[in-house]
Amino acid sequence: MTGHKATSTGLGKGLAGILGETRDVAPTLGLTDLLSSQKVRRSPEVRGMVTELAISSIAAAFRSEGVVIARRDGAGKLATIASKVPASWSGVDPLMFEVCGRLWTQLDSGEDGQIQDEVGGYSFLLCRQSSSDGPMAAAVIRDRPFGQNEVQTIGRLVRSIGSALGESLLIPPDSTIRVLSQESSDGVLADVRLGSSDDRRHGAAVAEDAPTAIAHAAAEICDIDFDVQFVGQAMVEDQLVTMVVLGDHFGGPLFGLAVTDVSSSTGPAEAVFGAARVINGDPFSAPAN
Repeated sequence: MTGHKATSTGLGKGLAGILGETRDVAPTLGLTDLLSSQKVRRSPEVRGMVTELAISSIAAAFRSEGVVIARRDGAGKLATIASKVPASWSGVDPLMFEVCGRLWTQLDSGEDGQIQDEVGGYSFLLCRQSSSDGPMAAAVIRDRPFGQNEVQTIGRLVRSIGSALGESLLIPPDSTIRVLSQESSDGVLADVRLGSSDDRRHGAAVAEDAPTAIAHAAAEICDIDFDVQFVGQAMVEDQLVTMVVLGDHFGGPLFGLAVTDVSSSTGPAEAVFGAARVINGDPFSAPAN
């Protein structure tokens, strides 16, 4: 996946006039588009990219020694597991044996929530969240206890991973999104407009590349505050997969993912909207100005 550095600032509302006719208009997805998006979104390659980024982001956000993620798919099939732990922590190590055993129990418990405990001088935080993609559970391990804000953060974080893998319709029903972008001496200028019959929204930003600029412009449209920390793109099965990582006042990462046609540039905006839903179920709840 190609990552893009998230360094952009807001611009005034006159950007659309500067950018001219470079545009991408995306209507609500049809059935064929939805099925294609779901297929790519749930492909092993995309799942692997999401899991790898999630583990690295969790480890950095919690300054942890180890992270383990496990999940079952929507049909309840055998869970997959991925981890980032020190080489000295083997599967038969008492710490890993206890943590992984508790993680499996949490995954199959049928109850969402967080649990904090200790073993062998380490604290570990377990979290399970349900999604349309099936239940997912994560364990974060470190040498000090977790604060209450961190307990809340891990719940929203794991929920955002499940949402990224399961959601296909990322813009409000009956809405269209238009993206304008153009290179300039300051970088890439981007303008994002979201419209429906009763609500029109506009955001603009500049960054060193188009995906990052589009993501920041999309963030300006939302009624909640957050930072765009990462934007990355990759081609999977002739579709363009865009992943974003957001951070809000809790400080933890939240994930968003969009699958679009390779000719479309709306992916960064759609991924931002998807991740923002985890912060607030409706990131467009306030009337637009």
